[in-house]
Amino acid sequence: MPGSVKNILEVLFENSIYGIYLLDEKGALVYKNAIVSILIDLETEKVLQDKIVSEAGDGFTTFKTPQGVVAVEYKRVRLPEAFYYFVTVSDIDYSRKANIENHIYKKMLNSVQDALYLVNESGEELFYNQNIERYEKSYREKMLEELMAVFKNKQPVLEKYRRFMTIDHREVHFISSYIPVQFEGEVVAVYSVNKYITKIKQLLDQAFELQKQLHSCRNDQSVNGTNYTFSDLVGNSKAIKSLIKKAKKLSLSDVPVLIYGETGTGKELFTQSMHNYGFKSKEP
Repeated sequence: MPGSVKNILEVLFENSIYGIYLLDEKGALVYKNAIVSILIDLETEKVLQDKIVSEAGDGFTTFKTPQGVVAVEYKRVRLPEAFYYFVTVSDIDYSRKANIENHIYKKMLNSVQDALYLVNESGEELFYNQNIERYEKSYREKMLEELMAVFKNKQPVLEKYRRFMTIDHREVHFISSYIPVQFEGEVVAVYSVNKYITKIKQLLDQAFELQKQLHSCRNDQSVNGTNYTFSDLVGNSKAIKSLIKKAKKLSLSDVPVLIYGETGTGKELFTQSMHNYGFKSKEP
């Protein structure tokens, strides 16, 4: 085998998590990486080489070694000058552990209430949990554009309001964060965390509508043109409780009251509440 081919094999497989080695057609060792010696001993390696050459084809087998059980897959390949056997050795216990961990991670991510979505630099979906909505094509393309933009600037986008239409024509509202995943200084993936606020928005809309109806009802029923009473004042601090108590006391007297304060501090609310609490509440 040309030395350049061996050099290529070393570059490709020296840091592999699998044991990789190459045999010539007679079973002589051409190349093996360091993992092979960790997974199988020399005696097992010799037995395996004899088995591969005697079968003269592709195959799969398992071996029990002092270190554990290994899986061995081999393929007979033709290179320009001759046939070779390409052999892959993997630790079954390690593979099983990796599969269990992967299963656990997926279970955990699917139990998260937020919707998670992960794509690579080519825009391919790597993962999404069961809470993610399936969006109309145009909205999916828009979301993908925003995710792909993170690959360029490498900066996260946090707590951004989004509104999309699902494939079953439901409008959904959520707050999204786009987070880049970096490896060795390069962004290799971007994931989004989406907090659904559709139900919260619906409740807020309902509360706002009820508030409008309540004020409209008060305006219809009011005989003095006011809208507010002390029941509209909300607060549990000692200061607000003390202020309301004093205001009620002043409401029952004929003493002129001057109310002052900055815009938006509730002057009108206090004025109307005091008027409606006093003896002249039926008057304008």
